[in-house]
Amino acid sequence: MSIDIPQADSRTPSSSDHIVCTPGTLGGKPRVAGRRISVECIAVSYEDEGKTAKQIAAEYDLTLEQVDAALAYYNDHRDEIRARQREGAAFAEKVGSAQPSLMQSAAAKIRAKLGASDPSSFLATLSSGSILAYLQSDLCPAEQRELIRADLPRRLAANPIDPDTFELQIWLGLNALEGQS
Repeated sequence: MSIDIPQADSRTPSSSDHIVCTPGTLGGKPRVAGRRISVECIAVSYEDEGKTAKQIAAEYDLTLEQVDAALAYYNDHRDEIRARQREGAAFAEKVGSAQPSLMQSAAAKIRAKLGASDPSSFLATLSSGSILAYLQSDLCPAEQRELIRADLPRRLAANPIDPDTFELQIWLGLNALEGQS
């Protein structure tokens, strides 16, 4: 499906008046002059998200002329910009698959420490928010969930008004109910 992108006319400044490419700014991608808003970003909003030029102008605090110039530039350089998008997506996929997520790395460290000889002393060093994130990540084995559940009364006694501890209590309670059904 092809979407008609507005073309610059004699009343609209040309894209060269509004679009610049600066090495070191946005990786040299074409962007709105004086702003860090790429032509690609505007084109994605227009083509992929179905926003109007007026909506894009309002969202990014641009003039309609700037949006029209970005869309005209995109229309003239569509293949080049889409190829750069595909390259970026492929690179992100390659890098992402080669490295574990931050949560996976943290979960592995927590699992190792909780599997040690004295897991309760390690649990005491973690914030309720960290434990909650670990539980919610689905990377926490059932036996460690039970260690965390057993630590909850100590945690509640130490800080009964901590919102993360309260949310941890609710999460563990709801999780226990789900396991019974």
